[in-house]
Amino acid sequence: MTFDIIFLRLLHIVFGTFWVGSAIFFAFILEPQIRVLGADVRRPVMAAVGRVMGRSLTVSAVISILAGLALVLRLRLGDLGSLFESGWGWAILAGFLASLAALVFNGLSGMSMARLERLEAALQGRQPTQEEAARLEGLRRRMRRTAQGAAVLLIVTVIAMAVARYV
Repeated sequence: MTFDIIFLRLLHIVFGTFWVGSAIFFAFILEPQIRVLGADVRRPVMAAVGRVMGRSLTVSAVISILAGLALVLRLRLGDLGSLFESGWGWAILAGFLASLAALVFNGLSGMSMARLERLEAALQGRQPTQEEAARLEGLRRRMRRTAQGAAVLLIVTVIAMAVARYV
């Protein structure tokens, strides 16, 4: 095995692990616990965590996906025509597509979080109208669902990548 393959695998695994672990932690542990603590805690914590989380997840996702693509190209260089003649190629494709979908869901979650933060800042010091309260709850629900969707898609990605070797 050459240095470039080892380097690409390390990039792919380290940044992929960070992406998957962080997405699962955020969607299924941090956000639900912060939601229970109420608005006074939720707002500042989600604002602080959201900014850092969005950037770090995006950077990790892009590095992991690009390193994975480079690995496939490097490992199958000159033989891309036979990529889908084995279960390995199909499993890798499934993982790749699930990871791209997860990246989109991460982006949608981040956009909902940013909109929520802006609306909450605009409402600072006053009670929201019924329409504003409904919009706040809709944004919270969308952010939660897309974050959970991304985490589930990343679990699918990991499963596909893990079984690729054996199919």
